[in-house]
Amino acid sequence: GDAFRTSNCPMESRWFSLFNRGLLLRMGRQTETNFGLDYRVLGVVMLKNMEREADEEQENYVAHRRVVLVGCFLVIAFVCALRGNEGFMVDAGELRNHFWYGSEQGSSPSHVVIPLLGRFKNEEGERLHLMVSVSVTGSGLKVRYWVDRWLGILRSEGRSSGPAFCNMSGTVLESGDIDGEFHNQLRKVQEARPDLLDPEVDVEEKFRIFRSLRRGSNSRAVDMKVPESVIDLHNRWRSMERRGGQRAANSMRDYYTDLALTLNSRLEYSQCL
Repeated sequence: GDAFRTSNCPMESRWFSLFNRGLLLRMGRQTETNFGLDYRVLGVVMLKNMEREADEEQENYVAHRRVVLVGCFLVIAFVCALRGNEGFMVDAGELRNHFWYGSEQGSSPSHVVIPLLGRFKNEEGERLHLMVSVSVTGSGLKVRYWVDRWLGILRSEGRSSGPAFCNMSGTVLESGDIDGEFHNQLRKVQEARPDLLDPEVDVEEKFRIFRSLRRGSNSRAVDMKVPESVIDLHNRWRSMERRGGQRAANSMRDYYTDLALTLNSRLEYSQCL
């Protein structure tokens, strides 16, 4: 059929497009992939360091806020196997509203509900994907602890709606905002525990929140022999999102009740991390 181009730039010409295609066929393509984040790097070193730094920086609100924000983001993205951009779908108001679900007083096993804003065709239903994680994973990642600390900061700022991971003006963050502190913490791991992270690795090149957290999470799940059916159930929200969120228009309480019927299977993923 006919092709229409929005620019007369020579690099967008038909000839140059065919040249690029031929170049790819003859030379191939080499891609640089991000490393997966080792659960020991995250739990044994990074989060413990960040917990201590958050306590030490109580008098410096900006530094304290940054450390708690990044710590909460990293642990949520890891246990939910989220790409970096998907972590910014967490909603502040719904995270607070759902925090009491799964508390030790009201539910066993103890777990945390992570609500992600989604795209839904049916405007009558709630526009959320609910993910769940155990409060403390098998390797000791304290999910409820970090969510509770971050919610405390959001409450102190009077934020009852909007993105959970935002700057002090309420604007949702971008991957680069998290990557800076992420790389800073990784360099500290290289200095303190070179047995866990080789000091020769260029962390800024090899680690990004966009893929490193999800890749590390999935690798840990495979290593712990988590059944494929459990992994598929854990990631089902993503395929629903791609389909445009075709789901019955029920209330959020009905949705959580339905989720509770498969709660043990859903928690099996994060329990093994």
